[in-house]
Amino acid sequence: MQQLPAQWAGRDQRAPSHDFLAHLDKIGATLFNAFGAAKRSGLPAAVPSDQDWSLVADAFIRSGGTPVEMDAIANVDQDFEGLCPAVAKFYAAALSLQGEPGWHIKTALLYAIVKD
Repeated sequence: MQQLPAQWAGRDQRAPSHDFLAHLDKIGATLFNAFGAAKRSGLPAAVPSDQDWSLVADAFIRSGGTPVEMDAIANVDQDFEGLCPAVAKFYAAALSLQGEPGWHIKTALLYAIVKD
């Protein structure tokens, strides 16, 4: 039998929580919007620069994201209780970027999701 993470102890494991599903909906809607924006852009895909990623980090922090959440996202820390809402914030921050840096980031994220 698989061992569940400590934060799940005592929870009903038969169905995801309402909060989890709400965050999953936000992530899905953000990705759908990003995909449409990238498809309509007509710009060729380009690898995001370090400066592009810095803009995402700045937008994430401005939207209420924390360095701890960013670290959990970067390390795909599935034991971090707030990972799902943090990822939703991260995608929203990426979607908020305008211009060429925004297209670079959105394209890279969509490619990574499709590839995996």
